[in-house]
Amino acid sequence: MPSKSPLSTKASDFLNQITQLKEIIPAGGDLSTRLLRGCYKRVLSDLEGIITAEDEPVKLATRLKGYLSDHWDLIKGTSLSYTSIPEDRLTGLLVDIASFVAETIEGSEDEPLYPLTVLMPTVAVESLVDDKDYPSLNELALQEVLRTHILGKEGSYLVPVRQLIDLQEKPKNEWYNTYYDYKTPSKETALLSPEDYEQLGNHSSYTKALIEAKAQYELSLKEQGSLLYHLRELSSKLYFNSVLGVGIEENAGTGTYDAIIQFNDYYSKLDEVSKEKIPPAVKQEIDLLLTLSSDSTKNIKATSQIETCIKIRRESLVAAITPQEQVLSEIGLTEKTAKTLTDEKKALFISCQDELKKAIEEKKYQGNDKRGLTLELVKALNIDITISSAADLQEIVKLSHSELDSLFKEAALQKQFVDQFESLEELVLFIHQTPIPKLQVLLNHCGQSLANKFIIKPSDLSVLLISLDAERVSLIISIMGGKVKTADNFIYLLSVLSPEQGLAACKAIKEKLPEIIKSAFGLRLILEPLSLEQRAIVFEAVKEKLPQLFKKAYDFRLVFECLSPSQQGEIFQATKNSLPKIVVTIEDLKAIVGFLSAEHRGALIEAIKSKLPQMINSASDLSDTLKFLSLEECRIMLYYVKCRFPDIFIRGWQVKEAFDHSLSSDKLAVLFDAVKDYLPRIIDSSWFSFGNVLSCLNLEQSLVFLESVKDRVPEFFESTHYLEPLLKEASPEQCSALCNLMGKKPRRWARDINECCELLAGLGDPKIIAVLTNIPHFHQLIANTDRDFLRISGLLKTAEGKTKCHQIYFNSLLVDIKASGNSQDEAFDRLCETLRNQATSYFTGQTDIVAFKEACQLSVEEAKAHLRGQEPVLNLLGKWMLAIFTLGVAVACSSLNTKIQTGEWTCNFFKAPGEVEAEKLKDIVTKEFKP
Repeated sequence: MPSKSPLSTKASDFLNQITQLKEIIPAGGDLSTRLLRGCYKRVLSDLEGIITAEDEPVKLATRLKGYLSDHWDLIKGTSLSYTSIPEDRLTGLLVDIASFVAETIEGSEDEPLYPLTVLMPTVAVESLVDDKDYPSLNELALQEVLRTHILGKEGSYLVPVRQLIDLQEKPKNEWYNTYYDYKTPSKETALLSPEDYEQLGNHSSYTKALIEAKAQYELSLKEQGSLLYHLRELSSKLYFNSVLGVGIEENAGTGTYDAIIQFNDYYSKLDEVSKEKIPPAVKQEIDLLLTLSSDSTKNIKATSQIETCIKIRRESLVAAITPQEQVLSEIGLTEKTAKTLTDEKKALFISCQDELKKAIEEKKYQGNDKRGLTLELVKALNIDITISSAADLQEIVKLSHSELDSLFKEAALQKQFVDQFESLEELVLFIHQTPIPKLQVLLNHCGQSLANKFIIKPSDLSVLLISLDAERVSLIISIMGGKVKTADNFIYLLSVLSPEQGLAACKAIKEKLPEIIKSAFGLRLILEPLSLEQRAIVFEAVKEKLPQLFKKAYDFRLVFECLSPSQQGEIFQATKNSLPKIVVTIEDLKAIVGFLSAEHRGALIEAIKSKLPQMINSASDLSDTLKFLSLEECRIMLYYVKCRFPDIFIRGWQVKEAFDHSLSSDKLAVLFDAVKDYLPRIIDSSWFSFGNVLSCLNLEQSLVFLESVKDRVPEFFESTHYLEPLLKEASPEQCSALCNLMGKKPRRWARDINECCELLAGLGDPKIIAVLTNIPHFHQLIANTDRDFLRISGLLKTAEGKTKCHQIYFNSLLVDIKASGNSQDEAFDRLCETLRNQATSYFTGQTDIVAFKEACQLSVEEAKAHLRGQEPVLNLLGKWMLAIFTLGVAVACSSLNTKIQTGEWTCNFFKAPGEVEAEKLKDIVTKEFKP
């Protein structure tokens, strides 16, 4: 029997493999299986036809080379790429055919033909680095290349899985493509892309472990996180898995225990000192959660024990955390513990690198390129696209977003897509895992159906969003925002989201906000908890509608005080024409005027000036309004309402009410200028009205007022009973001014020393001095100099006050002495002048008490003969001398008392020769000669 030719042997081998593969064509299954089955049928049929039709080796090899090139154009970058199914027997057959083609067809000297370039014609194979780890791909076994490489962008290069180790240590701008084809004009593939990195990370269990270890190591380097950070993370995950989220009433969602375990991994590493700093209420909630999660028996029929309800536990935890955020933010791992944890994560990271390297070097590495499908491939293989399983959905999402957009225009496929999600949790996970461009396409077609299926109550939308990044939150809200129907819905949503998520939600829903916000109160509830940036978004969305929301002045205030100055300016301009309609009463005016700028207040007052007189109905209305106005605005306001003064100011207490001392002194001055001409009209014959008015004025104002009523002042006070409370309210200066108007009759002040002391008691030294200075003939109230004068002096608390009181007494005496004598008597005039000079010298400290007494005594003795027969004058001179002796006793008492108080002297000094006299002296000094 003649031997078979090499061609017939090869052809026979290929046909035998084809026959065997036909018998194992995958049957049934999901979309990826159906796709592979379609590929099998097409390729095996095509190859069988080519091989049986050609006898000549070169021609057969040429046809097979062309076929492999066409097939590569169809499958490159898809789930049927050779790097995606490196171990599949169909791939093995095509590898054998590529080897046959390379052996049979002679390549040029510059471009020899290799199996790899036959199998994947578009791939560059030469390494740009001189490194044994990255040789020319033609030097490696083709099957090994397929197992240990991923396909790069546009199918133009391969990336060795080994390079993932190197990429961990380099920034993205140094992710050089080792197998870059420098001959191509495109520079886009000179660096590896993030998509390449992601494909490498998903290639096998080795690469996934390496990526995860790197993430944990980086986290340990940059952020161990405070206890507050980890508690917030735990709270967010508990919310997601509670009955408010994907959990059910009886048991928590499946993620609850993972969340608690993850938190405990951090919490258990806190040292005892740090744990002792945790506020008791927070620690109690942490311990309870850890206990309940570790004891499965306590989670049986959870709703029967409220303590195990995750919703309740989360709410209790948040309530405990909120007032203690500052303390919790300062609690974290110790430096030593953090370093130990970092070292552990680094060791794990290095170990994963070593394991990957070892597996590749020992030829034990197994992995595959995770690729999807294309519509072109599906159509070429004549596969019907349906979504009947999660695997189908996973495959379909691998289509480009433009292909998805075309595909999902079919209503049947939209329904199949929505039906694949049985729970909100599944939908959340899908949203997490799907790239934004593709997710947007899918939600554009199916978002409303998904919302109708899963967003039944406001909290459902919160659960959907709470774990998403801001970009995905924005996308979901833009499509499902119609489920937010009221301000309460929106407020609840924002209360659950983080600031970044909330900002994204505000931006996405802003077009719908005018429909959601139906009242100023609702807008206020939304604005109040927002950040300035979030408020700006909401404001821009609803500002055109705001004039419609302001039904009353308080509505205006509710919103206005939440806005920035520039926003307030916009709103005022938009509503200024309608404000006069809602500012009807003084309460309306007070509600908003305090929040307006000076410019806006002026415009408002101008707009409502004709209504102001009807709005001001009381003195307190006037005062309350003036508080919020500038000085010029106060003048304008008072000008418009002055016609109401006769109705507002009827009694003195109303004036006092208007002169509220919370007003500035400048505003009080403006108010006084406006009402001063009305004040005399309201003063009746009662001291009470008079006192009310006087008590609220400063000195300058009181002088003006007193001048306007000076002819009526004496009639207000029939006795000290009426005068006393007024003096207590008045300032010392007002007391002086009032005294000047009381007249020169002492009986207007007091009938005797008792009434005088009653009048002066409790006024304080400055007021007592002011009153005594202005009491005419003060000395006439002193019937008994030794007794009465000391009573008056005893009301004064300071040595200066007592001295001043004596001086006033001497001045009063001197006035009457001069009045009692003959003004034409030169000798008498000299006596009066001498007494005045001696008193002045003493009270100004130029002479002492002894010199004062002796000089006065000498002058009086010399004048006695001249004044013989003038008993009134002699009596007054006697009182003068007696007052000097009284003054001497008071001075001695004050001096002794001062020395005793300072410790300079003690009464023990006087106990020799007689203790009795010393004790009497001590008693006298202690009592300060008070009767």
